[in-house]
Amino acid sequence: KHRAMKEWINLDDHESHFRKSLSMQLDEYYDRQWEVLDFVDIPVSLASRLSDDDLGAILVCIDAEHKLKQLKLTHCTNVVGNGLEPLQESTVVEKLDLGLMRQFEAPYLRRAPGERSYELLFDDAKLSEGPVCAIIDSILSGENDSLNRLQYPHKWSVNSSEPDALVPLYDNNVLRSERVKQLVDEHNIIVNKFSCCLYFGYEDEKDLCSSLEDSLDDESLGSALVDVCISCKDASFTVCSNCNDIVCYECCDADKCEECDIIHCPRCRRDHSLENVVTWCEAADYGSDCSPRCSSCRLKSCRNGTNACTECRSEVFDELRDECDTKQVQIDSQNDEMERLRSIIEELTIQANRFQA
Repeated sequence: KHRAMKEWINLDDHESHFRKSLSMQLDEYYDRQWEVLDFVDIPVSLASRLSDDDLGAILVCIDAEHKLKQLKLTHCTNVVGNGLEPLQESTVVEKLDLGLMRQFEAPYLRRAPGERSYELLFDDAKLSEGPVCAIIDSILSGENDSLNRLQYPHKWSVNSSEPDALVPLYDNNVLRSERVKQLVDEHNIIVNKFSCCLYFGYEDEKDLCSSLEDSLDDESLGSALVDVCISCKDASFTVCSNCNDIVCYECCDADKCEECDIIHCPRCRRDHSLENVVTWCEAADYGSDCSPRCSSCRLKSCRNGTNACTECRSEVFDELRDECDTKQVQIDSQNDEMERLRSIIEELTIQANRFQA
């Protein structure tokens, strides 16, 4: 493979210097068996000039179809997507990072401190949904594929309420391409619009969020599997209990119920009047370790005695009292009914005794 790389360098004398420089930067990957390839390790001036032919030649030279597990096209803004063809039907590739940005880097810059105005980075990137989706489709359609994550460029998404906005409101963020939507529908792919990622092979959104949370606790993984929100850089994701979309816990600006895990995204809270479903009791303001709960769970935990917080009990006191009053009325009614039935039984017993006599 090393000899093949050298042969590729000599294919075009006009760009021999460019390709030799690239080869020197990539040599260190040779000793790692080419399981990971990240173009962040070469200068932006080189990565941004890579064409699809260059990318395809590199992938062929390293036998990417059978070896490469992770590919990160950092700063490869000149690539359209056809250069990924050597990965067709690959059974070993696990992660494709096509976001073009470095890890933990936002895809936009704020023009001035305090301003709500942004400038997208690499907005002129050529990466296209069509060729990429064709490659992904070929991988997922094969048997025993290993692909579980694809990060797509930020420019592949738009704001449904403000299509021309530079930075979308994330609760309205949608995929712009019908081809990507088709791919998502055909393969039951999970979308995380807060990290611009597509996930494959998970049971559902909750299973994915649980897996992401586990990866944060696994020190052996380092930062290889950490996906963060492109807005706030937080890595905590959860699932909206109403629309079932994945949301960033930090950007969601809402609390999750300690008992039932209910939480609602900003869009559902706005459109379905679901504000304040989960709240903290007033004791939390004074350093109490009481957890946030929805009204139903707070009432239930106080009723069955599992919640020892006096402030929570105070908040639900009126409801508990009303419940007690209602139950007392029911008990009284049942007692009256039992007394009526007892009287009937006694009367029937007397009549039966007279008949026998």
